[in-house]
Amino acid sequence: MRRVRRATISSSTSRAARANRCVAATKADDETSATDRQISLGGEYHQPFGRANDFVGVAIGASHANGRLAHYQRLYNAAHPESAQLMRDGDEYVTEVFYSFAPVASIQIRPNLQYIHNPGGTYLDDAFVIGLKTAVAF
Repeated sequence: MRRVRRATISSSTSRAARANRCVAATKADDETSATDRQISLGGEYHQPFGRANDFVGVAIGASHANGRLAHYQRLYNAAHPESAQLMRDGDEYVTEVFYSFAPVASIQIRPNLQYIHNPGGTYLDDAFVIGLKTAVAF
């Protein structure tokens, strides 16, 4: 049976202060999940520069690759060196910052920057990602 535990703590300040914060932690089943635990912390600040529908945000997070999967990958790699798999035996750390621009209330354009240390819990080179999310509400 799969067991997942999640705890989320979020708090908001008054509308006048325009700030939100969130902390989330997840613990998954060690026997079935490739990622066995995660934690994140983030915040948003609304109405920067006096723009009513815009907000800026920042978040950091960490995910841990399941040690049971790493053990299996070591055994597999030893038995099949010609098709060895990438080892996922560690923590991935992510930092993101974004700005949500709303030219009108129903459209959001959200560029973001992400920095990823140990992508996928491996020891690959760190990654820097530039993204863009758009949303249209009808």
